[in-house]
Amino acid sequence: MNGSSGYSMDAGYEYSVPVTDPDIRRKRILSLCGILLVFLSVYLIIANFVAYGALFFPMLICLIPILGGLLWFALRFLSSEVEYVLHANRLTVSEIFGHSVRRLRLDIPVSACIEIAPYTDETPVHIEAIHPAKDYRLYASLDSETLCYAVINDEDEISVLYFDPDERLATLLCRKNPAATKELSRFFRERRQANT
Repeated sequence: MNGSSGYSMDAGYEYSVPVTDPDIRRKRILSLCGILLVFLSVYLIIANFVAYGALFFPMLICLIPILGGLLWFALRFLSSEVEYVLHANRLTVSEIFGHSVRRLRLDIPVSACIEIAPYTDETPVHIEAIHPAKDYRLYASLDSETLCYAVINDEDEISVLYFDPDERLATLLCRKNPAATKELSRFFRERRQANT
């Protein structure tokens, strides 16, 4: 399996690299600012009630939308959930708001490849794009331990990416296994037929 740099991996090659999201720190800072604004608004409401008495209720009605927006803003960035998003040439990690995502389905563009960064050496590791004639889809399942991607290329190689959300570590495994390739192909084909 060759990347755009011409680098090839032997069957059974294993490669681990830390996965980081530079936006997580910024999101946490924004969440703290949102919480501080909520507490400041509550303090101002109480202070105005003590100072002006009867004007409290009209002021409260005006401040309810503001408080609601600030509360949503704070909660939006307080999630510990991790989301792995695949772009054209980059795999990014971000925190998302909401309940735990147990299963995630991603459709990979034909012209795209997965690029793991940062690199531990000068040669990047790529997973080639899914062959357009085979129309494969990439499925990922998220549980408490790992997020796993399985891709079959046109050389009957199975490339698997394991992600550990706790350690933020990505491990790439490449196996040339025609029997397993056939089984995964059947699985993808049945899933496509079920979704059409």
